[in-house]
Amino acid sequence: MLKLNKKGQASSTFQLLIAAIVALAILGVLISVIGGIGGISGDPSTTTRQKVKEQINSPGAVSCTTAVEFSKSKTPELAASAVITDSGLDRRQVFFSTQPDEIAGFTVSDNKKTLKYDSSTKKKVAICVVCDEHLATSSPIVDKLDEERITEITQDIIGETNQGQTVCVVFPRKTT
Repeated sequence: MLKLNKKGQASSTFQLLIAAIVALAILGVLISVIGGIGGISGDPSTTTRQKVKEQINSPGAVSCTTAVEFSKSKTPELAASAVITDSGLDRRQVFFSTQPDEIAGFTVSDNKKTLKYDSSTKKKVAICVVCDEHLATSSPIVDKLDEERITEITQDIIGETNQGQTVCVVFPRKTT
């Protein structure tokens, strides 16, 4: 006669495997909840550098990073020299602007080559990049503003010295 023993689903190895799977599922749920509450944001320099490299191949298109966090102590500024690494661009081809949103705490300095954040509180923004040879005329940067204001902003940012070169403009934008 056939006798059954405690092998199969009742074995300790199988029970351990089930416990591990349940623990991993619970951990996954907890991580997604924590990520949703606090929001894990990337390093502004790294994400901006990646976005600049992407946008070189998409002339005239505005594209923004996911939300990144700026603080006076951790990330007080973005510099053109930091965001052009491995992009093939020269420092003279990257400009920063605070337009169109003009978010409190952000300023541009060093002849539009540095975006500074000087507020005492942390701020999450998207960093947007637009690259083109004809930014002064096509100007998709500030699509919500009237044409006269767009021309004024882009000519102020770029000037007449970069005509015919690919130029990238980097600017913060409010996140929702």
